[in-house]
Amino acid sequence: MTYAIDFGTSNTLIARWNEATQAAEAVTLSGLSVGFGAVPALIPSLIYVADASVPLVVVGQQVRDRGLDVVSDRRFFSRFKRGIGATVQGYLPALEGCSLSFETIGSWFLQALLKDLQHTGGGDLEQGLIFTVPVDSFETYRRWLLQVCEGLAIEQIRLLDEPTAAALGYGVADRPLILVIDFGGGTLDLSLVELKTDQRQSRPLGFILKWGDRQWVSSDNQRPRTARVIAKAGLSLGGTDIDHWILDEWVKRGMTANSLLLRLAERLKIQLSQQPYAQEVYFDSETFTTFELRLERPELEEILRQQQFFQRLDAALSQVLQQARRQGITPDTIDAVLLVGGTTQIPAVQKWVLSI
Repeated sequence: MTYAIDFGTSNTLIARWNEATQAAEAVTLSGLSVGFGAVPALIPSLIYVADASVPLVVVGQQVRDRGLDVVSDRRFFSRFKRGIGATVQGYLPALEGCSLSFETIGSWFLQALLKDLQHTGGGDLEQGLIFTVPVDSFETYRRWLLQVCEGLAIEQIRLLDEPTAAALGYGVADRPLILVIDFGGGTLDLSLVELKTDQRQSRPLGFILKWGDRQWVSSDNQRPRTARVIAKAGLSLGGTDIDHWILDEWVKRGMTANSLLLRLAERLKIQLSQQPYAQEVYFDSETFTTFELRLERPELEEILRQQQFFQRLDAALSQVLQQARRQGITPDTIDAVLLVGGTTQIPAVQKWVLSI
């Protein structure tokens, strides 16, 4: 059975191909995964480093369940994917005398997932493993994942760029020019990409990182077949920003911000993608006060307007279309628009997409 991992800024998803049903299915790892209603089981991309010298880490939903997701705790890390391969790493604390990097944190996170999948999830990884990779940092991730997977008893490891993965998932891999709107936890990426195909098989291919006992350590051994980015624009704007905006509204009403309240803001936001209103009960352990948190779609849309959310989306889209026009590509030549990420499930965001 072949497994695939989509490592995200906010959440990570593991899937496998079921030969019996001839369909892909999400994999739940007990204790590490959390599901929100109809959303497949996700693994929060969170890690708590209990001891860096071993290393000993806590990952996924266990971080939240144990109350370790305290932003001020220097052993807690989130949104570390954004730092992998970045020229400017930013400050990371040294723990147990060990210097840390985002690549190290990311490696510990993925290795913990793979270990749990093999030992407790019943996953047989020998047949194959697929990673999705950002197209604009493909080479950086290829080298990093080679180190992550070193020593793993896996027959074949493939890399697939994220736009191609989205096209395959939507069943439009035969359309050469696609606009991918990827709304992650911390970033918004709009990419106009041309899908590259294998002329013999007429389908997009990824990059083989490992086959049998052989590993590819340089692109000289194999030329990656990936999507070609024609135009791109990005914003430091994601789903977690919306969560904080909701939290800010509650703080204005006299509530005290904390990690639990932020998680409830996220839950309400997710529920509003499926229903017109959402509510949760919150108990403040400091004041012993119970609050009923209620949020309706019009309220969320007003929060987005106040933060100039849609104006920022318009500006990013305009950048992409201007870049495309300079290459002689007009909007009417785009074959498909693909929505990726949980924020694209918000009805107001889908309405904006339809207005493009």
